[in-house]
Amino acid sequence: MGNDGGTIAKRQDLLSMHAQKVVNHKADDNEASLLVSCSMSSQPLYSSKAQSPVVGDFKGRLYLKEKTLEYILNKKLGKISDDEDNFSHIKSMKDLVDVKISWIINDGVPSIECPVTKEQKSEKTTYAYLRTCGCVLSYKLLEDLAKHFKVVEEPIESACPNCSTPFHFNYDIVIINPLKIEKYSAWNDKNYKYLQESLKLSHSKAPLKKKPKAGTSKKRKNDSTTDEPKRKKI
Repeated sequence: MGNDGGTIAKRQDLLSMHAQKVVNHKADDNEASLLVSCSMSSQPLYSSKAQSPVVGDFKGRLYLKEKTLEYILNKKLGKISDDEDNFSHIKSMKDLVDVKISWIINDGVPSIECPVTKEQKSEKTTYAYLRTCGCVLSYKLLEDLAKHFKVVEEPIESACPNCSTPFHFNYDIVIINPLKIEKYSAWNDKNYKYLQESLKLSHSKAPLKKKPKAGTSKKRKNDSTTDEPKRKKI
């Protein structure tokens, strides 16, 4: 896309490239449970009634959006002490991305399904979401796509295989990591660090607030150093 070496892959090409025999493994009960539960409240992410919005952080954890809003408010009100704060990296909604999950119900049990390859967690699938659109996809699909386009250190842009929103392979993929697997944590940390230090962007890709330089302060509206003399009240 543009002149930066990006490429858009068609859905049919992706399915053909990804087509291979997937070995059926029984998913770890703990992992399967964590994947479909809010990391903050342990409540189910899926609801058969009114589906609540789901968000993700840079660590690859998923939350019910309403629970993160409650957390941010309680943190600002001082209701959460530093000793019991396990989510200190979430300071505002800029630290979260709205994610789009394709759910499938098997025997009354909800699980995540890749909207492109139709893989489910029962097939031992690792999932990831894209920062730009929030689509939750098979991480294997994204890995195959990256190999197809020979991704290198220089950021290369493509399009989401589900919704066609542009994204960069090098820093827009967040691996969903409920078990805190080290190699996935390292990937997510590296990309988040690049966003912050090189692009000056938050996890949601909103611009970071510039820190004031040392020794400077904002001037008050009624600055005492103004040239206009103060008028005496009569």
